[in-house]
Amino acid sequence: MKEGIKLELYRAFHNRAYYVALIIACIIAVAQVVMDVLPLRGGYAGVDDNMTYPPSLYNTCLMLNFAGFFGYLYYYAVILLGTIPHAVSYYTDLRGGYIKNLYTRMDKKGYLAGKYLSVFLSAGSVCVLPLILNLYLTALFIPALIPQAGTNQFAVSAQSMLSDVFYSHPFLYVCIYLLIDFCIAGLFACMALAVSRLLYNRYILYFFSFVLFILLQTVLSYTVLSGMAPYFVMQPTQMNQEIPGYVIADIIVLFAVSLGAYILGGGRKHEVL
Repeated sequence: MKEGIKLELYRAFHNRAYYVALIIACIIAVAQVVMDVLPLRGGYAGVDDNMTYPPSLYNTCLMLNFAGFFGYLYYYAVILLGTIPHAVSYYTDLRGGYIKNLYTRMDKKGYLAGKYLSVFLSAGSVCVLPLILNLYLTALFIPALIPQAGTNQFAVSAQSMLSDVFYSHPFLYVCIYLLIDFCIAGLFACMALAVSRLLYNRYILYFFSFVLFILLQTVLSYTVLSGMAPYFVMQPTQMNQEIPGYVIADIIVLFAVSLGAYILGGGRKHEVL
């Protein structure tokens, strides 16, 4: 099994598509620093004279800039970018017959486990690494002032999930959301992996997770389960005030559906290819 996992991890992180996706995500992250962060190096003077509390890392970085366009762009883009590195490789292995050669040289379970794990990790890293880069670059120009609720300049309200953590240990709050974003982005990429046997066009697979993300966001936003809408779950600004149960439920459902469909829809039928 180790051989299969090592091979798939190598294929996922040592291919041109992974670096292309990562570079595009980093461009968005750096653009946010240039457009939104650099103008605030001297404070809010000239931007909004009514804002007297100095800008903080925790309301200007990409993750927590609740009024910024780049945050909206980023969290939708990374779902699409996350499928580029490796999510379609299962489809190409199946359709190209490469999987037959793999099964003669390694354990089938190792290949399947390695494929799922590599897709999850590659997509999650494409989402999180640019956010870390943005956080670092923002910290070079904006001080990491502890958020103050009374200033009304921070997105997280007192009723929001983990608000006590945000206003006492904001860096821990950021780390928790990096983990949440990693899981959601990785699992959405695995949804494309799960339907690889059902679709016969690789380009549809590239957009499958992205379309599913938009569909779930749109539908759930108008129901009592709006807190489970994936964009709301990923956004640390908590545009829709979250509860831990919704976040955990999202991760569990995405994991169960993607893994179940992957195993039942493909894992039992490889031998007939």
